[in-house]
Amino acid sequence: MGVNQSEAETGDVVSEPTRRELAEQAVRSAEADRLVEALDEVLRERWGVRECDVLLVDLRLVVLEPVLGVDGSSVPLVGTAAGRCFNEQTLIEEKCDDHVVLHVPLTVRGDRMGVLRLVFDEAPPVTREETRLLAACVAEQIHVADVVTDRYRRTRRPQRLTLAAEMQWQLLPVRAVESGTFRLAGQLPPTRCGATTSTGSTTATRSAWR
Repeated sequence: MGVNQSEAETGDVVSEPTRRELAEQAVRSAEADRLVEALDEVLRERWGVRECDVLLVDLRLVVLEPVLGVDGSSVPLVGTAAGRCFNEQTLIEEKCDDHVVLHVPLTVRGDRMGVLRLVFDEAPPVTREETRLLAACVAEQIHVADVVTDRYRRTRRPQRLTLAAEMQWQLLPVRAVESGTFRLAGQLPPTRCGATTSTGSTTATRSAWR
């Protein structure tokens, strides 16, 4: 790596970005609805990843929904490595016959969003700290992207919502928040919505999910 004359005179040397920094730059510079594609591309090139995906927890906290998954299969929170990663908020390494899978929690200030899934052909060449910091960056960027795209909100909804449920979910606060002095968590599912006649009497009650 060359150093120009001004750098040599001042003693300041510009170092090459690390593979984690390159991955974070790719995510931050990507379009809001293309974050996961940008991450997949840079990790294949820089980290030697065979496959990458982001799994977002659904609104009912039952399954993890893949953003890029070709087959669109949901991953249960119970009885799976990804579910254990989400529930225990710890990195899980899953060794399979011909590959290794890393499951890394995606969390923003205590709010559990999902899991970053990385598939390697062999033992991962990256450290746990690298993957943890990258996952934190990805979670933050998805959280910010929710303001300008509904892609990730739609991923979290495996079933169509009624208008009433949609409005209620938009008004609810996050499930959890964490600070240096406190931790707060809770879950408020939408109520059941009744159909009302012109006279004001309730004729039927239906689930917010349909």
